[in-house]
Formats: sequence, structure tokens, C-alpha cells
Amino acid sequence: MTKRKKTNLITQTLGKIKILSYRSNVIMNMMMRTSNIFLKTAFLFTTVALASCSSDDIAQSGKQDGSNSNVVANTTTFTGEYMPPTHTSEDVKAQLQAPATRTSITHTIGEGATAFWSAGDKVWIQDNNGDWHHSEAGELNTDLTRGTFSVSGLFSNGCTVRYTGDNGTSNTVTIAAEQTQSAANDFSHAGKSGDCGVGTASGSGNSFKFTLTHKASYLCFLPRTSNYFIKRSKLTKIEVIAKDDIAGVYKFANGELSNAPTSGGSKTITLTMGGSEDFIVNNNETNIGKSAYIVIAPGTHTLIVRYWFKNTTDSPKEIKNGVITYNDLEGTVTKYIENLECAPGKIYDITANLTLEDFDKNGYYMWDAQLTYWHGVSYWQPTINDEYNEKYPKDLSSPRWYNTPSNHWAEQTAKDCANVNQMAWLVMKGAPHWDNELWTLMGHLYAGRMWIKRLGTIGNENGTTPDAMQYKAPDNVDYRSVTGYHDEVINRKISHDPLFKDEISDYFYLAPLGGYYKGKASSIGEGCNYWSKTRTLHFGGNDIAWGFGVNKTRISVNFNKREYGFPMFKDFK
Repeated sequence: MTKRKKTNLITQTLGKIKILSYRSNVIMNMMMRTSNIFLKTAFLFTTVALASCSSDDIAQSGKQDGSNSNVVANTTTFTGEYMPPTHTSEDVKAQLQAPATRTSITHTIGEGATAFWSAGDKVWIQDNNGDWHHSEAGELNTDLTRGTFSVSGLFSNGCTVRYTGDNGTSNTVTIAAEQTQSAANDFSHAGKSGDCGVGTASGSGNSFKFTLTHKASYLCFLPRTSNYFIKRSKLTKIEVIAKDDIAGVYKFANGELSNAPTSGGSKTITLTMGGSEDFIVNNNETNIGKSAYIVIAPGTHTLIVRYWFKNTTDSPKEIKNGVITYNDLEGTVTKYIENLECAPGKIYDITANLTLEDFDKNGYYMWDAQLTYWHGVSYWQPTINDEYNEKYPKDLSSPRWYNTPSNHWAEQTAKDCANVNQMAWLVMKGAPHWDNELWTLMGHLYAGRMWIKRLGTIGNENGTTPDAMQYKAPDNVDYRSVTGYHDEVINRKISHDPLFKDEISDYFYLAPLGGYYKGKASSIGEGCNYWSKTRTLHFGGNDIAWGFGVNKTRISVNFNKREYGFPMFKDFK
């Protein structure tokens, strides 16, 4: 009889994440802390039994070879143990009592994170012939501190152990571009989203151990707000956009993630907030109970972080017969992070104070009027589309009435606005971008703004200056002197890609603030016309002036009756 090996017993211990923490202020009131993330530590014990064949006869697949019925595959059992965390918050206790279905991570602000085994976890082991074997799903104890994994093959001192998450192979890791979190402060989706690690078994006789070091990077988002409307909205997703790839299929051949994905590269990771309970950001201070997590590829990243909210109660569409209907509104609050160095095995706290811009209700004018449209009567100013009030300006006896200069340019409140030719440059060369940013006006919530290149940037790109642009448009037409109503300029090529922080200084933005005509509000949150400094000279008499039109599908140079109440923009150069 030939002796044969029967079973190797390998015991693994999950370790507390060591922390190496720092604080740094980042753009838009965001802060980041970094900490070393968890080490899964393992102890391997090997027991040897007699067998009737030599080790050379063992099938690499872990199955019996049909040509030799006496050959039995070697079976190794990995038993994962857990080292108790140094913190025992209620969040951790709750997770221990209610195991997740994926690899689970818990985190305390500034104190790193702790990994727990979860149902479905598996590991890869490299055998003596260099082949990889995938274990069976681990059998876990009730508190997730220990898991037992079975795998077939022959293994020796120095063999490599890999964990590649739910969607990986022995040599690849997939960091998901679409990640889902089931509840606030729940990172049980780590394994499905691309968590990974590697370790080397060492020892002699019947006792071995290894440490599994994690190789992905991790972000913990910690939003807070004091804004009334955000507190009444549901956080539906967090969108992280980078200049480089941050997700995809990565090589894991040497125990490190490749610098770039080999396939399926994505510059965006979207974390969808799932589960039965709404994720409401209603905390004034940073609170780990309101945290959200993603797995991200290591590297130095410049990021746009967009917090997406849904609101069905605060964005009125119109009022008809005294009944207000509301928009099913979705919009963002955007923050920027530049040059974030995401090291392997570290988790970064990203705090963000979420605020909204509130636009001035007193920004509406008839063309070049001395005073605002609702000056002195703003108490009665309509605030919802189709709402009406009779206290609007009715004739030139009011300083709220539009100006009637003898020439074609403004003399009063509109004199510092862009003229019609400059507006044509903005339309034709402004590379418009529409965003979904939330903002407020007159006690209501809206979303969306148009970003347009500044005239100075356009001038630098086209060998001219903002002052020279007053006399001719890019098509060599002087729109101050056109004679027909057909001479509008329209650009429908609207990008929806967000601008990075280093691009924003070349742009300005306009919101669709709507307007007023004969005392009735219209198009608030939908579109807007902004007055130019130029009235039409050869058509429309004294009733028409040029303007700049904005909605989410186009920008344009157009003309309107001067008795409309529209806003103005002057910061465009």
C-alpha cells in the first residue's frame, strides 16, 4: 500500500483594520481622512493521513482521474477566524445579529474598518503545480467571525491565497461601475462591488498562517445639511465621475491590481441607494449613520461627486383653478475633489456640507427699466407658473416700465449686459453644458442650469476680444442691424457631461428662472430669456429687444416684447 495525504486543515483569522488617519480640507467644504483598511489574518493547520498512491498521482482538478480508480483528490479546509473589533458600536452589533449576504465591512469615522465573513464568500488557493483552485462557499458561524472553506488540491508552505470578490477570477478583479447599497451605513455590498485581497501561507509541520491584505480602495461618503429642501428629499444615488478609469476588469496576476482595467473600463461609478427605507439626509452634523460606501480602483483621482435627490413635494409645475400640481423632481448637489490619492487597502472619509443656491426674486425687469418688475409690490409677486397678480407695471408712467431710448442700446439697468452680437458669440461658440443642479427660488425647489463659455475664453480660442465681439457675430453678421424676425441664432448641441473643477473658471451658468408677462408667471424652472443691452433697430418699433434664451435643450439669441419681466446677466466676460 502506498501512503496518501488526505486532508490539510487551514484556519484563517479576520483582522481589525489598522488605521493611519489624517484630515485635509478639500474643495466645496469637503474633508477626507484616510486609514489603512483591514487585514484578514489566517492560521493554517495541516493534518496528514495515509493514502494508497503517491502525490504525483493526484488530479489537479481535485477530482478522481478516471484512469485510476485508486486516486483520491486532496481536500484542504480553510477555517476563517475573526479577531474582535476594538469598537462595539450599535451599528456593528446590529450587523453581527443580521448577517449580510455579501462580504461585509463596518467602519468608524477616522478609525478604519473591520471585515466580516458573509454567506457566499470564497477564496482562491494556488497549489504545488501553480494551478488555482476555487473553494466552496464558506460555512460561517452565527456571528460571522469564522468561516470554513473547502478546496481540493495539494498545497505547501508559501502558497498564495487570493480573495477576488463575487465577480472575480483567480487572476482578475471586477470593480463594479454600478454598485448598490441597501441601507445607510451598510457596506455589505463590498464583495459584489470589487473588494479583493491577497496573502501568502507560511509555516511548517501541521501549522501554517497567512495574512490577507486588501488591495482595492474605498470611499465613505458622509453628507450633512441644514437645508430645508434637502431634508425633505430622498437621496437616490451618488455618482462619482473621474478623469481616469476607476472601475472595470483589472488584472490581479501579481497580487496587485493593474494600473488600468484590461476591459470594461469606466470613468464613472454610480452607487444606487436601494432597500425598503428611504435614505434621507437630515443630519446637521457628520454622522456615520448617514454614510454611503463604494469600492474604487487605487490611484490618484480627480473626482466629481454628484449627490442625486428626488423630491415630489416642493417643486410646483403650475397652478390651475387654485390647484397646484408638482414636478417629480430629480436633481444633484455637486462637490469636487482634486488629486485624491487612493492607496490600496485604505478607506477615505468624504464629508460634504450640502447646500443650495437661492436665486433673488427681485431680479426681474422690463427691458432697461429703472426699477424691478415687482418693486414696491413684491409681497404680491406670483411665485408659481400661471399665477397672476394685477399689480404689474402697465405704462411708462411707472419707473418699472421699459425704457424707450432713441438709439439701439440700453441706458439704465441693462447697459452692462451683453449686446446682441456678443450673445451670438456665446450661442455659436459657448460649448453649452446642461447640469441637473438643485436650486431654489421664491420658496420652491428646481433643478438644472446651463453652463456657457465666457467671452474671454471664446476670444482666446478665436483670436478676438469681448469688446471686438460687439460689432460682428461669428458668422460675420451685425445683428444690431438685421431687418427681419427670422434672424434668431440657435444652438441645440447641448452636452450633459459635467465640468471638472479646473474647467469651471472658463464658464458661467444661467438658470431657467422663467419670467412675467402682464402680471402672470411662466416657465419658472423650465426656461428663461435674459435681456441684452440691444433693442431691435429696424423691426418691431419700440416694442422689441434682443435677449438670450435658455432651456435644457437649447440656447438662442431671440427677441421679445420689452414689457416682459426677465432677468439679466452681466458676469459673462
